[in-house]
Amino acid sequence: MPTVSDDGRGPLMKPNVLLVESDAGLGRALEQACAPRFECMHVTTLDEAMAVLTRQPWAAVVAGYDLADGGSGLEVLQVVRTSLPRAFRLLHTSILCPRFHEDACRLACPHFLTGAPAPALVAEVGQALAELLAPPPPELPADLRPVLDEVIQTHAPVVRDFLRELRAAAE
Repeated sequence: MPTVSDDGRGPLMKPNVLLVESDAGLGRALEQACAPRFECMHVTTLDEAMAVLTRQPWAAVVAGYDLADGGSGLEVLQVVRTSLPRAFRLLHTSILCPRFHEDACRLACPHFLTGAPAPALVAEVGQALAELLAPPPPELPADLRPVLDEVIQTHAPVVRDFLRELRAAAE
């Protein structure tokens, strides 16, 4: 049963999150950690991910780099980047090489990238999803209101940070 918003406007819909993780234990842990705030679907292979990507408008896609069928989470996030541009992209990997992280950012442009080990990974991904998918605050910071009113209608923290950096560069 959907929960009702604090202001009585009606039911709150949980954002849809696709979890692409071949490690069944880690996939279950991520799903359990995210379930209270998000509607989650867990798939284990690249083929399964490709089959469900277009079924609904995902708010976020969390992908592990190494997938069981030889696929890569980068492949998933590249497709998400082009076919679901509004979806947040999160990637986790055990590869700690800085050059790999640079390549991953260039190829898939994830909104969040982590190399945390499994126990900390669940908490980090949960926190990142909560921040990225947080409902808009009632008031926007004064320095962003003109930009958001005139240019872009969003309240995502990552976009706010980008707009601040853009404004600083322009000045």
